[in-house]
Amino acid sequence: MYTKQSKAIFIVLVSATLIAVGCSSKKETSAEITQKQTELAKLKSEKQKKDEEIAKLQKELQGLDGASVDRSKIKLVSIAPVTSSAFEHFIELQGKVDAENSSYISPRNGGG
Repeated sequence: MYTKQSKAIFIVLVSATLIAVGCSSKKETSAEITQKQTELAKLKSEKQKKDEEIAKLQKELQGLDGASVDRSKIKLVSIAPVTSSAFEHFIELQGKVDAENSSYISPRNGGG
C-alpha cells in the first residue's frame, strides 16, 4: 500500500511538526515561568512586610495593656463556692418492676 518513500515523508513531517510545537511552547513557557517567579517574589516581599507590621502591632498592644502576658494563652474561669441546696428537679413516672432469678439470702443458723 504505502511505499518506502511515502513512509519516510510521513515520518519527516510528523517529526518536524513535533519539533515545531515543542520549541514554540518552550518559549512561551519560559516567559510564563519568569513572570510567575517575579510575581511570587513580589508576594513574598509583601507577606514579609505584613508579618513585620503584625509583630509590631502585637508588641504595641502588649505595652498598652500594661501586662506582658500573652492573651491568647489565658483561659477565662469563674469560681463559685460549694453550697448545699435542695434538689428541685423531679420526674414523675409510673411502672412495674419484675425481678428475674431472684434469690433469698439469710444468715447461718436461721438468724438470731
